[in-house]
Amino acid sequence: MIKQKIMTLAAVLCCAMTTEGVLAQNLDLREYLTVETILKTNYKFTIDFNTEKYDGDQLRAGIQSMIFSYTSIDEVPILDINPDELVAVSTFSDIYGREIRKLDCSEEVGEDLGDIFFVGGATSNAPGTSFSLAQGGVYVAHHLCNFMYINKKDTVTVYDDPSLRIRGNAVIKAGENVDLTAYYNTGFPYDINSLTGEEYSDVTIYKMLTDTTGVEVYKNRFPLHLKDEAHPLLAGIDSIKLRFEKPEVGKYLVHYESNWSAVEDRNDYFYVHDTLRAAVKLDKEAYDLATDKQARMTLKMDYRYPHIYAFEPDVIPTIRVAASLLKDSETKECLMTDTLTLASDTLTYKDLDYVGEWDLDLSMIDQSNLDEGNSTYQLKVSIKFNNEQQYETFIPVDLKSVTIGISPVATLRTDDESIYTLSGVRKNSRQPLAPGIYLRKGNKIIIK
Repeated sequence: MIKQKIMTLAAVLCCAMTTEGVLAQNLDLREYLTVETILKTNYKFTIDFNTEKYDGDQLRAGIQSMIFSYTSIDEVPILDINPDELVAVSTFSDIYGREIRKLDCSEEVGEDLGDIFFVGGATSNAPGTSFSLAQGGVYVAHHLCNFMYINKKDTVTVYDDPSLRIRGNAVIKAGENVDLTAYYNTGFPYDINSLTGEEYSDVTIYKMLTDTTGVEVYKNRFPLHLKDEAHPLLAGIDSIKLRFEKPEVGKYLVHYESNWSAVEDRNDYFYVHDTLRAAVKLDKEAYDLATDKQARMTLKMDYRYPHIYAFEPDVIPTIRVAASLLKDSETKECLMTDTLTLASDTLTYKDLDYVGEWDLDLSMIDQSNLDEGNSTYQLKVSIKFNNEQQYETFIPVDLKSVTIGISPVATLRTDDESIYTLSGVRKNSRQPLAPGIYLRKGNKIIIK
């Protein structure tokens, strides 16, 4: 009974190949082996190079995959072939011979030739490979396999619609540049004679004052080179690159208007959100861990609305401040860390202006990890708003250990002058305490 086995080689390229060097064999393997090229569109491009699942029969601009399938019967005669002389190359190119993808499986075939053709059982040396194709037109899939006398070329047509597709970030932070690229595309097929060669696009940018009114901040005309008479079997395509250096915070409208009627005029928006600013200061430049149990840090932050939106797991906008004491600014070796979390619904509709003091617990430092004597370390302060990094700085700190060269024995500390609530929250010693019961040095104290 005839059994089939399949070797699958991904093929996605285009390369001009010849049959020179085909092995001289007395046996023509074509009576034992067949080959099939399978090219399909997995996802087609919509606007702005977004993709959607495609189940149609035509090939469309988007994400394609191509499989080169060898099928053989069981009783393939054993051939005296030097694996080093095997050629198994698949390429994909446009109709004008410009290579887009190439896959050379010669080495893999040489290593596994016996398993594939002589032992039996299906095998796959290389998985199917997908690739993006943004330009419609006529393309060629070319496969060369010298030990199977295959020099196969398949011509395929990729279809697309006339389009204006835009790539770039629609939301940035203040201080960043806006980079947008607009791609005008004739689609395929199209009538090249419908183009005059004088097509252009006017791009105007408005900073919006309200949802419906704005002030013009930029305008320019760009010629479009869509008529390519030398390559009429490919879609005409041209791009406009726009860069705006550090625009002000706000909402902007970009209007694209062209004298080419195949695509409609289009409005796009981008948003520049403010970035959090901060200033951090310690109460001292040096600390003696024998007497200094805390380091007081003053933190000032301001953040103009609108902010970057909150997202899960944060239900409301949340600011996280992390203070980490490091050996130096380049290392990740952390001697201690402390965190502060601020969450408020007010950040959904108003500016942030914050000034506060924060006591860092120096008793958390394992002094056995300190260098001997007085050494300078780096306090890294980083701030995230809605889980996005907004601010980072390093503050030099001089520390003196309690005992030089001797690691302290971990004991229950009774010299901590800090005052805590019964739930364990440390209170600010510079502020008066509300009436109630507190803990200090492990003892309860009552404030009336």
